[in-house]
Amino acid sequence: LETVLPLRFGTLGREEDLVAKLRARRAEFVADLARLAGTEELTAHFVLPDAEPSAEPDVLSPGAAYLLARRQRYERGDARRAALARLVAECRSQLAGRFLDLLAERSAGPSADAVAVHFLIRRGTADDLAAALGRGRPAPLRVSGPWPVYHFLTPPQPLLTAGDRPPQPPA
Repeated sequence: LETVLPLRFGTLGREEDLVAKLRARRAEFVADLARLAGTEELTAHFVLPDAEPSAEPDVLSPGAAYLLARRQRYERGDARRAALARLVAECRSQLAGRFLDLLAERSAGPSADAVAVHFLIRRGTADDLAAALGRGRPAPLRVSGPWPVYHFLTPPQPLLTAGDRPPQPPA
């Protein structure tokens, strides 16, 4: 098996333009290939616990109801971020030695409380990590992969340079 970089599939354009863009990023791709050789990615999808809602007074004016709803929305967001930080810390401590790196992000799905934790692992160790992920964890947990190392590639530079950006309106 060889290491591949999962680049965007289905990109349309003139062949010479695409080749020029690939050549411009050649050093980046070569460095990624060297850094990621012999690795793959395993993803675990978790659902974070629900945040406890704030106590709500019985009678609210429209303004107070609006402000309470906003506060609760921000509290839920803070609680999700804290739960994600705890999950990442737990993965780092309990699974140490089974992965090379990890990255967590909101999961692409219907639940706002779903997160995906992507693990960079040595090729051939996915079963060991998947088994360790499943031990002692309440459902729901879904493990997928192994996949090419998409989430661990060097991010591309912005397509627009500072000089190419349209002027910003005054603040």
